[in-house]
Amino acid sequence: MVSCVQVPLGERTYSIQVGTDWLDEFGPVSRAHGFEGTALVVSDSNVAPLYAARVEASLKRAGVTSFRAVVPAGE
Repeated sequence: MVSCVQVPLGERTYSIQVGTDWLDEFGPVSRAHGFEGTALVVSDSNVAPLYAARVEASLKRAGVTSFRAVVPAGE
């Protein structure tokens, strides 16, 4: 299940998608919520090896180009 939360900042309003067990559906769900363009997958060095490739693959299946940025754990 995925919920979409709006962060109301006037012209800078954006949405955050919150859910569980949906990494493989991240791309299609993002597109369904209106996302278009290029994505930056940001993760830390502990989580990226476990999940980043699944998110990137899902984005690619949905036609979204993505790049990865990994920061040290704890940052």
